[in-house]
Amino acid sequence: MSRPLAERYEFRWRRPGLAALMLLCILTGGLLAIQATGKRILPGSLLPIDSRRVEAAEEKIDPNTASAASLRRLRGIGPVMAKAIVDYRRGTSRPAFRRPEDMANVRRIGPGTVKKIAPHLKFPQRDGS
Repeated sequence: MSRPLAERYEFRWRRPGLAALMLLCILTGGLLAIQATGKRILPGSLLPIDSRRVEAAEEKIDPNTASAASLRRLRGIGPVMAKAIVDYRRGTSRPAFRRPEDMANVRRIGPGTVKKIAPHLKFPQRDGS
């Protein structure tokens, strides 16, 4: 009669195998700890800076003319809020937004969001009147 299934496939770790497994666990833990600190020390980990993306990030957005995709670049503005801004300005006179505080007229945009996005917005120049 054959041995039970559990005995046929029993695996016992030998000392060299356990040492290799322990070394692998220590190395993995060390790499995870380094990655958690945010320091990139591995070769090739530094990414080149794309100057076009930097310029686009520094560019101010006019909420009166910007597309929903452009509005989504603003911190705290997701796809739903971007669409709400576009819909709001379609239903109002031109320009719908003359100053940052006017953004609070859009549903779901409160004073906190206005404060976050105000430095990244530009508005039409006011007339002398």
